[in-house]
Amino acid sequence: MALTKAEVVVGQYTLFDEILADCICAQYFKKKGSRRFILWRNQKFRVFVNYLLDETYLIKKLEAVNALKPVPREVKSMVYKVNSLRNAMAHSFFPENRKEHRATGKVSYDSKDIRTKDGISAFLADCHEAWTYLARRAYGVWDGIKEGDGKWDEKKRKVVRKAKAVP
Repeated sequence: MALTKAEVVVGQYTLFDEILADCICAQYFKKKGSRRFILWRNQKFRVFVNYLLDETYLIKKLEAVNALKPVPREVKSMVYKVNSLRNAMAHSFFPENRKEHRATGKVSYDSKDIRTKDGISAFLADCHEAWTYLARRAYGVWDGIKEGDGKWDEKKRKVVRKAKAVP
């Protein structure tokens, strides 16, 4: 069974929503020296997820993650694009008639029609790059790449101090 383009876009939106929630949970519930932070047996964790995170929109989660530690411009841009495409496709039968797409008559992603093979391929490739960055933020390691070593990660600069000459 093949997925429709709208299902693919909504699926990517859901993945970003989940990984941003995991980034927030990792910040507040992860203990030092442990990789574990999904704590469904913990009452505070369940309340936090069920009453706060589940009720928070994608863009607000992105803003919270960005406030904790800045998110690269490219990743933020991708999340905003996913949110916009998801809203267009989830809230209307004919998203090409919405004001943001009416000029071209098609739903575009980076000037490519999202309903074409090229459009959906570019969309998924960009989503993957942004998602893996956020996964490294949440889990520390993703696809064998540690946080700080991947695309868009801040490279930790080694400070080299020169020894003072003793007279």
